[in-house]
Amino acid sequence: MNAIVRPPNQTVELVGHQIFENEFARLWESQELPHAFLLAGQKGIGKATLAYKITRFILNQHNNLGSSTGLFEDPTASIETLNIESDPKSIEAIKVINKSHPNLLIIERSTSDQTKKIRQNIVLDDVKELDNFLHMTANEDGWRVIIIDAIDDININAANYILKLLEEPPKNVLFLIIAHNLGRVLPTIKSRCRKVLLTPLNTEEMKNILSQFDLPKDQEIIDKACHLSEGSISRALQILNGISLDTITEISHLLGTNALIDRNNLEKTAEKWLRIGRKQDNDPIYNILDFFIFWISKCLRDIAKQKSPTDHNNPIDIDCIRSLIDRLGMEELCERLIKAQDILNDSTNLHLDRKQILYSVILTVAD
Repeated sequence: MNAIVRPPNQTVELVGHQIFENEFARLWESQELPHAFLLAGQKGIGKATLAYKITRFILNQHNNLGSSTGLFEDPTASIETLNIESDPKSIEAIKVINKSHPNLLIIERSTSDQTKKIRQNIVLDDVKELDNFLHMTANEDGWRVIIIDAIDDININAANYILKLLEEPPKNVLFLIIAHNLGRVLPTIKSRCRKVLLTPLNTEEMKNILSQFDLPKDQEIIDKACHLSEGSISRALQILNGISLDTITEISHLLGTNALIDRNNLEKTAEKWLRIGRKQDNDPIYNILDFFIFWISKCLRDIAKQKSPTDHNNPIDIDCIRSLIDRLGMEELCERLIKAQDILNDSTNLHLDRKQILYSVILTVAD
């Protein structure tokens, strides 16, 4: 049975990242809050959920700068024990949950008027909404919050527009900028934000969150999902919602020992997956390919760190990855993985059918 995942704005409880919560509370109490945080880390570890939690807290305080009256569970608590949790049932918090708070602006990929599909990037028209937002007076003379989800998706014109605002930030405006891959963020934007590197969730935190879903009770499956997902809830749910690790292994076998695509095997394997997909309630092709890219990237990171990525849970033959590196070089392979992820993310806008998506992603990585 598939787990129903609430979007970050509707997820009130956040597991993990307590160290940063305490640091944020200290900055708020001491009135040393920077104008922008860059919340960085891999997908699925709670970056956006954290951003909305911070937003609920700030906009739930009746916007009194630095005031801690009624802000925390214990107003007399020391800095080390401050909690930024706000009342999720408050009117202000409900407005944030519904994305309707007048002092909150969310910048994300919008729908194209021409194609009626989600754009591949955040474009200049999306960020120009900031003009009206920043020139209006915040309700009750308080804070305004801007969430950018995610800065990885922004095009160069929109990025330069954001950069100008970060260079001369308005008073009592907080930017919460989400980044999945810091390497894709302009250095000039990174330098103007307080960078927060959020770590993957540990096994206990993962199990705590996963216990809230209607998932298989087999503890061995849960443990394997936690191990393979590297602290990412979204990756763990991909596995528990039906990704076949045998299927992912088949992808690596397509490469062969010399890391060259066997076109005959690709054709046969593709047809097999497409038939399986039609028999299921949801199409697993996207999740399979997304996890395939993620796992090869993980292997590359381990190899670069001179760690051994081989273990009994590894669904991909590591010799294939080493052969790919030998043939293409580490830098070229990394660039191909990024391009493959872009193709997968934008597959709807590219009008590709399921088979074309599958071929495009695999051949982009290894052809």
